This record gives sequence, structure tokens and C-alpha cells, in this order.
Amino acid sequence: MKYLSTKQRYTISVMKEKGNLQSLIAETIGEDKSTISRELHCNCDERSGKYRHGLAQHKCYQRHELRPKRLRFIKDVKAYVDAMLSKEYSPE
Repeated sequence: MKYLSTKQRYTISVMKEKGNLQSLIAETIGEDKSTISRELHCNCDERSGKYRHGLAQHKCYQRHELRPKRLRFIKDVKAYVDAMLSKEYSPE
């Protein structure tokens, strides 16, 4: 999945402040207008309703940091599982 860059968020912020339409903003940064709409909706300031690029970048970063990470089957876990299976323990 591709995410907007800091530069793109800054461009959205400046163009939105100048009153440009979402379709023009999308064309300028090379994204779909639905992406701009979603960005403005998800990352605007909840109190004032304004879009600020610094806040948007921070909110996006926070969402990605809090997302559950995929667990990996590391060597230690594999060794433990192999040892238990060799003792004929159930995988459960």
C-alpha cells in the first residue's frame, strides 16, 4: 500500500488553504481525488476542522505505529515447536 509523502501533504495543505478544489489538488500531486477526500477527512484537526500537514503526518504515523504487527515464526519458536512435536504433543 502506498502512502502520501510529507511533501504531498504539504501541497494539499497549501492548496486547500487557497481554496482549490480537491480534483485540482489530486491532479497536482498525481493522486486520485478520492485519496485527497480521504486524507482531508481522516487527518484534519478535529477541533477546528482545518487540514494541517504537520498534524496529518503525525496522525498517519501514529495510526501506523499502533497497528498490530504480524507475528513472525522465529528460530526460537520453531525450535520449541519441533521439540514439542517430537514428544508427540498436540499443536494445540
